[in-house]
Amino acid sequence: MASAQAQSASIDSSRSQASFTIHPRLPLASQGRFESLSGSLLVLPKQQWKVEVQVDARKLSFDGPQWLSKMARSQAFLDADHHPNVQFVSVPLSRILLEKGGELEGQLFLRGQQKTVRFHIEKSDCKRPGYDCDLVVNGTVQRREFGMQAYRFSIKDNVDFEFRIRLLADPAP
Repeated sequence: MASAQAQSASIDSSRSQASFTIHPRLPLASQGRFESLSGSLLVLPKQQWKVEVQVDARKLSFDGPQWLSKMARSQAFLDADHHPNVQFVSVPLSRILLEKGGELEGQLFLRGQQKTVRFHIEKSDCKRPGYDCDLVVNGTVQRREFGMQAYRFSIKDNVDFEFRIRLLADPAP
């Protein structure tokens, strides 16, 4: 029997996107995009899968004022120089969740801290999510839970994430 690693599907970095939105208290939500995205959909026993996604906090672009881009990378926010890797590792999930959508729980590693978070997988528009259409995952985290206390009077606590994932190789069912 082949190993689970050999049956995994890598994320197609050229066709996938990871973005986040911060919410200044002024009416101008600003969206950032991580330019470096990698990861995989790992095949586990009993027809289960696990999603692993990594982004590089040093490589982000921002729509909106330049000061928001500097602030997002700064030691007071993502602390990209000291903690460049942002990673999400899901709990085991079924293919049904990938197709029908629903809650996806996992561990988010951010700023040197690890917390359990829940994201939402959207219902798929195709039979093979991630291959024939985007696998869309989104959710909100509270930045204070990851030690981002600065700018409380100018930036709201919630940070929205969205991942649009495409895969390279279809894992065995």
